[in-house]
Amino acid sequence: MADKKIKILNAMGDDFAKSAQNTLETLGDVHHEKVTQDKFLEIVDQYDIVVVGIQPVVNKEVIDVAKNLKKIVVPANTLENIDVEYAEKKRIEVVSLWGEDEFLKTITGTAELACGLMIALVRHIPGAFDDVKNYKWNREKFRGHNLYGKTLGIVGMGRLGTWMAEYGKAFGMNVVFYSPYTEKSEVVGAKKVSFDELLKKSDVISLHAHLNKETDNMFDKDAFSKMKDGAYLVNTARGRIVEEKVLIDVLE
Repeated sequence: MADKKIKILNAMGDDFAKSAQNTLETLGDVHHEKVTQDKFLEIVDQYDIVVVGIQPVVNKEVIDVAKNLKKIVVPANTLENIDVEYAEKKRIEVVSLWGEDEFLKTITGTAELACGLMIALVRHIPGAFDDVKNYKWNREKFRGHNLYGKTLGIVGMGRLGTWMAEYGKAFGMNVVFYSPYTEKSEVVGAKKVSFDELLKKSDVISLHAHLNKETDNMFDKDAFSKMKDGAYLVNTARGRIVEEKVLIDVLE
């Protein structure tokens, strides 16, 4: 029989799959609520296990308050919102999908979204869609471009970057990538290049890198100045990889 003394907070609420919620229910006494950071800080000391997504953040302040906490569960492979080092120092186990490579290879949604955004940009789909909804048909105004023969630059050639490269090749694009942690000079027909070369050559740049000290504000004023005029940038990774104020200035 499940030990109902174990208290679990599913801080993702209904964003956590119903089947996963049911599994949690077999482990202990579960409270399902999508909470704010302030509410999380207020109630976290009541729980032995917490399940979190990108929010709320499990930082030093939270960990110091969470006197009963034994496990932090993250149904993802990114841990930017968890102070893992401090948690482990406090003997709190962090459980995530990090390293579950075989399973993660089957999760293609982010790369598919990046591909969809690329098509939407080069074909002006959002603007054309809104125009048609307003009973207009300005065909020439929304004339797009072919992807065939264009250069796709991928930043970060891990699982998602590799999928994106395959999609680019399927469209007949020339695919290059920048990935300092990838030793191979070629992956699925994509050629490894320097960051500067990728910026200068790419018609479309798609970001698939983890957020770390090297990638934080990686796309700054200098990076944007080296990109082609009229190039497209797709970011399905982390917002902080792009320096937002600079991006706005460049767009304006």
